[in-house]
Amino acid sequence: MKDRQKIVIIGANFAGVACAMKLSSQYAVTVFDSSATFEFLPNIHELLSGVKSAERLRLPRDRILNRLGHQFIQDTVSSIDAGGGTVEIESGERFDFDACVVAVGGVNNTFKLPGVDKFTQPFKSVDDCASIKNQLDKLAARGKGMSLVIVGGGLEGVEARGKILRAYHHRPGLEVHLVEGEASLLPGSATALGSEIQRKVQPYPVNFHLGDRVKYVTKTRVRLASGKSLKTDLTLWTGGAAPSPLLFESGLSTGANKWAAVESSLQSQFFDNVFVQNPKLYPRR
Repeated sequence: MKDRQKIVIIGANFAGVACAMKLSSQYAVTVFDSSATFEFLPNIHELLSGVKSAERLRLPRDRILNRLGHQFIQDTVSSIDAGGGTVEIESGERFDFDACVVAVGGVNNTFKLPGVDKFTQPFKSVDDCASIKNQLDKLAARGKGMSLVIVGGGLEGVEARGKILRAYHHRPGLEVHLVEGEASLLPGSATALGSEIQRKVQPYPVNFHLGDRVKYVTKTRVRLASGKSLKTDLTLWTGGAAPSPLLFESGLSTGANKWAAVESSLQSQFFDNVFVQNPKLYPRR
């Protein structure tokens, strides 16, 4: 009997699972991810308003992939040797492959600004948004006003703002600041859409700081490039994604801050046996 071709998939959320679903049992497919659960990321913003719970946004990855006849290994891939056709996981074990699909997405992009890592809350996962909800409830329980800063006026920032207003707009003393470096909300979309969002929230305590950028963040202040200093009890960081270090470390990109170089088929420009999800072309949603 002819040996089945070995395919490894690194990352098991939407892109990785969708790829696995297209591969039949004629291939020996192994999928790696550091987390045991698949997360339905399009709805994570609904955790902020309590419409969704963390449990409702997760599914066991082994159950999904085993039903497809594939193997799931919960571990982090630490390196890819495309030339040698192997991946290594943090436990030290190596796995051979004939083809590799890299679907790790991106990491939180802090732009290396002072205080962002320490004093802001990322908005990338179920755990992130569940943590934000917990912090919002604690602030609301104080019975005092609360000042919130959302950095990023893209889809995540706009969604966060909407859910916070839905759950807490009746709280006296609520103030929400939304900071976006571009001149309008939802950069890349029609300007009229961003303007309509601003019009809709006029009755609420929302301040937009468009065309301005964060200079640094402290526990209680967000300083902007314009010189404005925004008081904050909680700062949400939705400033976009940066490439996973795995791409550059494995020779799939030309720089530490660059996405993988791929053809239109998502095949690596450097290795014929590697395909890479490009979040710049195909966002997480």
